[in-house]
Amino acid sequence: MSPTKPKISPEKTASKKSSPRKRRVPGESAAPKSPGRPTLYSLKLAQKICDLIATTASSLRVICKLDPTLPSHQTVYRWLCAHKDFRELYARAREMQSYIFSDAMLEISEDSSEDTYLDDEGNERTNHEHIQRSKLRIDTLKWLMEKHAAKVYGMKAIVLDNETDAEKALLKKELAELRTRLDNQYQRDY
Repeated sequence: MSPTKPKISPEKTASKKSSPRKRRVPGESAAPKSPGRPTLYSLKLAQKICDLIATTASSLRVICKLDPTLPSHQTVYRWLCAHKDFRELYARAREMQSYIFSDAMLEISEDSSEDTYLDDEGNERTNHEHIQRSKLRIDTLKWLMEKHAAKVYGMKAIVLDNETDAEKALLKKELAELRTRLDNQYQRDY
């Protein structure tokens, strides 16, 4: 005896035909992919990244994290290694960002709103933690400025090769006096 196929009623076949199955095209995935961050280099995207760097005090990591249309910061670093034109744009953007850092340093140094506080007895106290945090922020910005715009903000070496010994001694004396005067001028009681 051969097994017989069960008969399907016409109503059941009609319900199957009403919702036809979508055929998959070869090479196409079953589920549609959600758009992700771009990974392919384009000059337009590189310019957008550099414009954001040049006009904000934010790090590359923060800039890329906040804008989902930008690639990840790791991708940007790979682009820097692979594309000379992007390296040049990026260097100029970082140089421009140093001017923003300069303004930020001014704002930090002039803001004394949290340098003191009132204790439980109503006495004014110095907030050493806030002062040290401000100092750290300024030192960090100065370091970044020296690295990103070395021609403008970098440490300059004094060349003493062509001067006589007397001229060298005079320059060293003037430098020592300048250091002492600046130390005395900016010395604070913390």
